[in-house]
Amino acid sequence: MTSEFISINGLCERYSIRRTACYVWRKKVNFPSPVTPANCHPRWRESDIMKWEELNFSSIVH
Repeated sequence: MTSEFISINGLCERYSIRRTACYVWRKKVNFPSPVTPANCHPRWRESDIMKWEELNFSSIVH
């Protein structure tokens, strides 16, 4: 199974948030940690994001 990855810019677009919100969410609402390959910017597994959405999205208020 191949996993798709989402950049921080992709997360910002997906949730209509700023970059810093991703890091705040990691601490406050148990947002998944990024996967950071060597010589690459942080990426999140789409499967991890989708699982988090299923479990927690109702607790996020925009």
